[in-house]
Amino acid sequence: YGRNFQEQLKLANELQKQREMLLADAGLTSLEMSKSVGLEDHTPHLLNVCYDPELNGCLIYFLRRGVPCTMGSDRSNTISLKGLGMLPHMLEIHNVDNCQVVLHYKSGRVLLNGRLVGDESKDTTSVAKAVLCHNDRIIAGHAFCFRLVI
Repeated sequence: YGRNFQEQLKLANELQKQREMLLADAGLTSLEMSKSVGLEDHTPHLLNVCYDPELNGCLIYFLRRGVPCTMGSDRSNTISLKGLGMLPHMLEIHNVDNCQVVLHYKSGRVLLNGRLVGDESKDTTSVAKAVLCHNDRIIAGHAFCFRLVI
């Protein structure tokens, strides 16, 4: 508390570098993890974002090329999450070629970089499909936030 935005951003970047160094020392870089489960190098993935530094980045969901990744509360989803505002089928993410990742809105409260996506939005510029970029933030429901790493 009491820090301006630039100081908070600098601190967050320093903590991220420390976390990456500790994971690398333990042999847990995203590149090593993807190789260990038989995925291609540089496979895009989602990392959880959390206010608690101990929980931030501890969940990783790899987005396999050509295999849709679904998110919602239903157990049939690739990423099944229970919590406030979660509906059975909320979104679908497609890894086209390990460089292009596309989000398809299905239902419920889904935010992309803080803006509502799809039918729930009153914004006339909202879309049900979006091409994602590195470090985009996806919020599903009211409790789950993920950062895309491409």
